[in-house]
Amino acid sequence: MGTAERRHGNRVTFSHAVDYFCWDRPKKAQALEISAEGIFLRTDEVLPEGSMVTLRLQLPGAPRALTHARLSRVLYWATPCSTP
Repeated sequence: MGTAERRHGNRVTFSHAVDYFCWDRPKKAQALEISAEGIFLRTDEVLPEGSMVTLRLQLPGAPRALTHARLSRVLYWATPCSTP
């Protein structure tokens, strides 16, 4: 199934730094797009499909105290030449 077939909602540009954790290892990523169903991150390493990660990001315009954290599953990954 191609990337377009997996998408059900509209994506919007969301260029923000994101902290994430693989188990207890803190990592950094750059968010590129977001939708009601997920977020597209640029990371320094490939995260295996099915991996569980905790995302932590600050929503634009919100004070630091309103940082959002969520346990999430990696659905798929894309190489830089195949990113949306």
